[in-house]
Amino acid sequence: MSKSNDNAAVLASYAQALLELADARGTTTQVSEDLSGLALVVEQERTFAVYLADPSVGHTARARLIDTVFGGRVSELLVAYLKLLNEKGRLGDIRGISEAFKKLLDQRSGNIDVDVTVAQALNDYDLEGVRVQISNKLGKNANVKQTVDDSIIGGIILKIGDSLIDGSVKTQLETIQKRLVAAV
Repeated sequence: MSKSNDNAAVLASYAQALLELADARGTTTQVSEDLSGLALVVEQERTFAVYLADPSVGHTARARLIDTVFGGRVSELLVAYLKLLNEKGRLGDIRGISEAFKKLLDQRSGNIDVDVTVAQALNDYDLEGVRVQISNKLGKNANVKQTVDDSIIGGIILKIGDSLIDGSVKTQLETIQKRLVAAV
């Protein structure tokens, strides 16, 4: 197993533990919102992210900061969880844990993220039609994100998790060209 996979498994374990605690306390929605907000702050405020991950900052100083900044503003469970991450030297992983937490919630509720690449932007009606078709085929609720790439000429490319379904005209033309060259 690669180091990246090991870290992903660790982040998923931390996320699973938080989810189980939030479920047991009936605060899953609140914790999810608070954790997402915190991950957004860490993403947008680079200095704060560096501070959280800096090994030269003592655990006690960071614990005081957690109480000062987050106490009374986010759920008590999340404050305690942040202190645990602090003790374990994992505060720098908060964005990854937040992403893993969201994936766990999405899996539980049957949601799946799908990246749709098209040559020209789809209007809301057509995009909803694509979303419904994907949802029906997968048996899950597809959260569709649209990307426009005019180099694909036409058709559609779907990225679902680690899977890629390339129905672009560009790829079809390249395939035909390769077959023609191979036949000659």
